[in-house]
Amino acid sequence: MPKDFNLLQNELHQDKIIEHVNKLNLTWKADHCKLSKHHPHHDPHCKAKKAAARNAIHQKEANHKPSEAKHV
Repeated sequence: MPKDFNLLQNELHQDKIIEHVNKLNLTWKADHCKLSKHHPHHDPHCKAKKAAARNAIHQKEANHKPSEAKHV
Protein backbone atom coordinates (compact mmCIF):
# COMPACT_ATOMS: atom_id res chain seq x y z
CA MET A 1 0.00 0.00 0.00
CA PRO A 2 1.19 3.55 -0.66
CA LYS A 3 2.61 5.48 2.26
CA ASP A 4 -0.03 8.23 1.86
CA PHE A 5 -2.82 5.67 2.24
CA ASN A 6 -1.35 4.39 5.52
CA LEU A 7 -0.99 7.95 6.81
CA LEU A 8 -4.62 8.71 5.94
CA GLN A 9 -5.77 5.50 7.66
CA ASN A 10 -3.85 6.48 10.82
CA GLU A 11 -5.35 10.00 10.78
CA LEU A 12 -8.87 8.63 10.40
CA HIS A 13 -8.30 6.16 13.24
CA GLN A 14 -6.96 8.90 15.49
CA ASP A 15 -9.92 11.14 14.62
CA LYS A 16 -12.35 8.37 15.59
CA ILE A 17 -10.60 7.83 18.93
CA ILE A 18 -10.68 11.57 19.72
CA GLU A 19 -14.35 11.79 18.74
CA HIS A 20 -15.21 8.78 20.91
CA VAL A 21 -13.33 10.09 23.95
CA ASN A 22 -14.94 13.53 23.63
CA LYS A 23 -18.43 12.02 23.44
CA LEU A 24 -17.90 10.18 26.73
CA ASN A 25 -18.81 11.84 29.99
CA LEU A 26 -15.23 12.17 31.22
CA THR A 27 -13.67 14.86 33.38
CA TRP A 28 -11.34 15.75 30.49
CA LYS A 29 -11.55 16.05 26.71
CA ALA A 30 -9.12 15.03 24.00
CA ASP A 31 -7.35 17.92 22.28
CA HIS A 32 -9.19 19.04 19.12
CA CYS A 33 -5.85 20.22 17.72
CA LYS A 34 -4.85 16.56 17.40
CA LEU A 35 -7.65 15.97 14.89
CA SER A 36 -6.52 15.79 11.28
CA LYS A 37 -6.62 19.14 9.48
CA HIS A 38 -9.51 18.10 7.23
CA HIS A 39 -11.74 17.02 10.15
CA PRO A 40 -14.79 19.31 10.59
CA HIS A 41 -14.09 19.79 14.33
CA HIS A 42 -10.42 20.66 13.89
CA ASP A 43 -9.86 24.12 15.35
CA PRO A 44 -8.44 26.38 12.61
CA HIS A 45 -6.61 28.34 15.31
CA CYS A 46 -4.58 25.34 16.50
CA LYS A 47 -1.50 26.38 14.54
CA ALA A 48 -1.56 29.87 16.08
CA LYS A 49 -2.19 28.46 19.57
CA LYS A 50 0.75 26.07 19.20
CA ALA A 51 3.04 28.89 18.02
CA ALA A 52 1.95 31.11 20.93
CA ALA A 53 2.63 28.33 23.44
CA ARG A 54 6.05 27.67 21.88
CA ASN A 55 6.91 31.40 22.04
CA ALA A 56 5.83 31.57 25.70
CA ILE A 57 8.13 28.65 26.54
CA HIS A 58 11.05 30.24 24.71
CA GLN A 59 10.40 33.56 26.46
CA LYS A 60 10.28 31.85 29.86
CA GLU A 61 13.55 30.03 29.12
CA ALA A 62 15.19 33.28 27.99
CA ASN A 63 14.13 35.02 31.22
CA HIS A 64 15.62 32.26 33.36
CA LYS A 65 19.02 31.90 31.72
CA PRO A 66 21.87 31.87 34.21
CA SER A 67 23.98 34.99 34.35
CA GLU A 68 26.85 35.01 31.89
CA ALA A 69 29.15 37.08 34.09
CA LYS A 70 32.79 36.90 33.15
CA HIS A 71 35.20 35.77 35.80
CA VAL A 72 38.32 37.94 36.10
